[in-house]
Amino acid sequence: MGTAADFDPEHELDRAARRDRARDRMAGEGLDALLLTGGPNLAYFEGASGMLGGESGSRPMLYLLPRDGAPRLLVHEFLAAGIGTDDDCTPLTYDRLSSLPAAELRGALDDAGVSRGRIGVEYGRETTLSVPAGGFREFTEGADATFVDAQPLLADLRSRKSAAEIGRIERACEITDGAFSRTFADVSAGTTGAEVGSLFRRHLLDLGGTAPWGLVACGPGEYDRTASGGSDRTVERGDMVWIDGGCAVGGYFSDFSRAGVVGGPSRRQREAQRAVRRITRHAVDAIEPGVSTSEVASEADTAIDDLDLPTTAHLSRLAGRVGHSLGLQVTELPSLGAGNDGTFEPGMVLTVEPAFATDYGTFHVETNVVVTGDGTRTLPASPRELRTIEP
Repeated sequence: MGTAADFDPEHELDRAARRDRARDRMAGEGLDALLLTGGPNLAYFEGASGMLGGESGSRPMLYLLPRDGAPRLLVHEFLAAGIGTDDDCTPLTYDRLSSLPAAELRGALDDAGVSRGRIGVEYGRETTLSVPAGGFREFTEGADATFVDAQPLLADLRSRKSAAEIGRIERACEITDGAFSRTFADVSAGTTGAEVGSLFRRHLLDLGGTAPWGLVACGPGEYDRTASGGSDRTVERGDMVWIDGGCAVGGYFSDFSRAGVVGGPSRRQREAQRAVRRITRHAVDAIEPGVSTSEVASEADTAIDDLDLPTTAHLSRLAGRVGHSLGLQVTELPSLGAGNDGTFEPGMVLTVEPAFATDYGTFHVETNVVVTGDGTRTLPASPRELRTIEP
């Protein structure tokens, strides 16, 4: 298997095209500019290297994308030398520690001709400001511009991936597949859940992934607690070892789960695994452009409710959804939840993850798929059957 270091995508990320699409949307929505305060939205449009400033409380990075004219990147001069930007971006520096360089930001708005315009910012659902909310509110209240929520525009742009973005996620899935195989081969009776998590993350790094992460549930009492990195409990014969995790390649994440049983799965563990695989496959088969995301989620939830199994937790209902989008973040919009509006569109990359727990296992075979013109394509992933872990 190749590593992320070997990765040479067929198509490079075309951020200029992203900015053009954003400007088209801005024109339609009456926006004169977007103002981004760091994090994945800034990376989506500019991809500036050395993104420390995007998360720094004392040296924040801000990005202004006018509808007309060159974008501006406001960055502390200490970080500026290490920042790589696209050719059409104008870097603007400031020279003091500040949670929000207000004077320089006002200058950037003036320079771009949008100081009295309508500016979209990260106000909405599942977006965050990387500068203090109080300072930003004070800035907006003293400005002549009008600041409005740009979250729907940003989420829509990021939800539909290009071939280059999908290629990065696909490679991350391949690396995650390899890490599952290595981890289950290393685990045995006596291994702790925390050690399982550590092994998995190490293998993700060894195979070339970045930003490795993993959730682990091992043994009775843990099967319905699926938001842990692994406990100090040691696994024993008959215990299921369930791992949900992934890594990034070129900034884009994978996210899926697999499980094995020490000494091999029992009949009832196999039966429950077949049930969750069937429900997951049905949900994947229902996805196609124009179909409601909430409809697919509701059908999957109902299928779990109707199971004739001794379930102890409806995990996907507890999580609030049966899937979500993938990309620059492990979890992006749209969410596949019963109360979420929206439809599937070509280019979306999604996780599909109906799940339930019993006293004898966590049953969740999360799958990563790309929405195509007439359905889905499943990205590379490990076998969905329960593995046998040698005692």
